[in-house]
Amino acid sequence: MHLLDANDILKKYNSPEEILEEFFHIRLEYYAKRKRQEKNNHDADNNREEAKAGMKRKAMSSEDWWEDFDDGVAAKEANFS
Repeated sequence: MHLLDANDILKKYNSPEEILEEFFHIRLEYYAKRKRQEKNNHDADNNREEAKAGMKRKAMSSEDWWEDFDDGVAAKEANFS
């Protein structure tokens, strides 16, 4: 069986096991990269959800929560509460 190796050079392999042995370390490296990326994505999602929850807690804890924002005074004067 002839395939391209890790360096894109045509090489003859005598068995499927030989292919697995040659590419195992490359696949393992990509699994580690994917795992790190998934963890980073999960952490970013978690931070975003924590920020949303914090804003909701702040809004629910104070009746005048809009005063913390620049346009809050105008909204209060216009009786949008």
